[in-house]
Amino acid sequence: MVLAEALRDTKYPIVALNFANNELSHKDMHNLCSALVQGAGLGLVHLCLSNVEALQKNRFGWQGGKILADFLRMQLRRPDLIKLQILNLSGTTLGTKGAEYLLHAMADTAAVSSLAELDISKNEIIFGQEHMKHLCEVFDEKKSGLVILNISSNQLSDDMLGMLLPSLCKSYVTHLNLDSTKLTLRGLASFFQQLRSNYTLQSASLSGNDFSLPEDIDDDQSLTLMRQIDYFLSECLSTNQALVTLRLERCQLYDRAARAIGKGMATNKSLQCLLLAGNCLSDECVEALFKGLVQSTLKRVDFSSNKLKNAGAKAIAEVIKSPECKIQEIDLTNNFIESKGATELHYGMITNRHLRSLKLAMNVGISYSLLLKIKKSLNRNR
Repeated sequence: MVLAEALRDTKYPIVALNFANNELSHKDMHNLCSALVQGAGLGLVHLCLSNVEALQKNRFGWQGGKILADFLRMQLRRPDLIKLQILNLSGTTLGTKGAEYLLHAMADTAAVSSLAELDISKNEIIFGQEHMKHLCEVFDEKKSGLVILNISSNQLSDDMLGMLLPSLCKSYVTHLNLDSTKLTLRGLASFFQQLRSNYTLQSASLSGNDFSLPEDIDDDQSLTLMRQIDYFLSECLSTNQALVTLRLERCQLYDRAARAIGKGMATNKSLQCLLLAGNCLSDECVEALFKGLVQSTLKRVDFSSNKLKNAGAKAIAEVIKSPECKIQEIDLTNNFIESKGATELHYGMITNRHLRSLKLAMNVGISYSLLLKIKKSLNRNR
């Protein structure tokens, strides 16, 4: 590999390397890591080997995971080496076996590692007990500095999440991405149950999971599960004062869960971004939810691609009328709001001095002249 030779010959330490969307194999990875060990990587802090979704030009397989695991362990033997802080392996086909090698090495080196950000999303990983065991060891190590973890678009079952959560919620992780990881309502209940006692997580993303009611349980079980969700959601948002961003987009979230969010938001003092796009939420649900947002700290709300009509728009207008409402951005794109509902929103903005963005695109029943009036009102607050 010509690049590896060049890295060996360089006289200056390299801080960041970005090889995203190239055609690297696990053999190239081996040459690259060897070159970094021999001098050029003494100052390496950021290593990006990711692929843009669907391209997958860097294909390391499990062998690449093993090579990177050896590279992390090598840090133990090189006190002169500045430790890697950011590692992006998104979409590099590590697979289940490659991920196990990598996470095992992270657990072995957690006490001395400086790794702060890890992205292993889109890697066809089926997380099992060994993966969770290693991750728990990483989080249980008090000196571990991992704060950003992205394992989205892999397969993480509710049981595996339940195994991970007690350690995760005691860790220093501030940003967690669990998008499209095959979680269900049971996983959602476990997540918010544990999050009640967490004081570090600032951003949680669970978009793209299926949180609809399961079809394989009877009515009594459904009712029990819904009550658990309602309780843990509202209780978590009432007591957790660390979470700043919550993403639950395209989750088939049912109305009662959204109402529970509103109940918890009534006393929440930390959440600033609430993203619930693509959930088919109704007017009644949004009305109940927004009642809890009047005195909240929210600055951005996304209700795009739901089922809001004029009644939902009116409920939102009542909230933004309040001088206590501090929301700055509301996205209502692609709903069923007509001019009547948009007029209510416009009236609600008359006394509002905080709202700077109100997106109403793809609501085909709103006249163009009314959209211009709303835009003019928004310009006043910018």
